[in-house]
Amino acid sequence: MTIHRILIAAFFTLSFSAITTQPVLAQDGTPPHGFPQLKAWKTADEITFGGGIDAVVAKNPVGAPAGLNLLMTGAHGALYVNLGPSLSDKLKQVLTPGQSVQVTGIVQIFNGQNYILARELQLGDQKIEIRNSHGFLTHTASTANSNSTRVRTSQIGGAR
Repeated sequence: MTIHRILIAAFFTLSFSAITTQPVLAQDGTPPHGFPQLKAWKTADEITFGGGIDAVVAKNPVGAPAGLNLLMTGAHGALYVNLGPSLSDKLKQVLTPGQSVQVTGIVQIFNGQNYILARELQLGDQKIEIRNSHGFLTHTASTANSNSTRVRTSQIGGAR
């Protein structure tokens, strides 16, 4: 009897998880408000925006892209710029109000507000890749962290 009960419990657990992991869509088939559908990243859709940093957004509003967001003013007005969640502390310290930067990326709307999802950040003559040409985040917090992760994983498994 115990095995039978375990099998029934496993069946219902798997059935329930399959039902609850389906994406939630509104009646018209679009994602619900607050879950924007990101468009495919095409370098042809990229823009370059240069200007001064007005503010480093300390607390992102609900629905804003995760990570560091800047409010910038340039020749075409004010715009939010998303730099992702993995910038190094050293780079974050350089990004202060008044600093002039140039970003290349695509514009995406989050909760009715335009954001540039930055692919590349340029500070003076230094170019920093934030996302690759497909829009995937590439910039890591620090090289030391990725090296220590590599060492740790090699110590956990593999031949000894």
